[in-house]
Amino acid sequence: MKSKFLFLSILVFCSYFSILGQNSISGTINGLQAGDTLLVTIQKSSEHYFYKKLSGTGAPITYNFQNLSIGDWGIKLDCKGYYFPGTQLVKLANAPDVKNFTISKSPGTNYF
Repeated sequence: MKSKFLFLSILVFCSYFSILGQNSISGTINGLQAGDTLLVTIQKSSEHYFYKKLSGTGAPITYNFQNLSIGDWGIKLDCKGYYFPGTQLVKLANAPDVKNFTISKSPGTNYF
């Protein structure tokens, strides 16, 4: 009886962390030129706020936020001298989500 309880406890414990690890937001950003930087932020109400600063290489770059809680998350890009889309809503429900973005350089801008 004691071994069944121990087995069940371990199974529940492992399942819990397995579910947590599946909640992620990732994607690719196209259009960022070499030497330029971009800020990717995600936020869930006022509870959670994460950001990553990415540097351009001239090739598509990837971002990834892992171990996020279930719910609605807003993802926003900020890049000086570029046109970029507005905030996107992502609904996480025990599965990873992918959001790809394309940005473009504003004409006549060259920030150093």
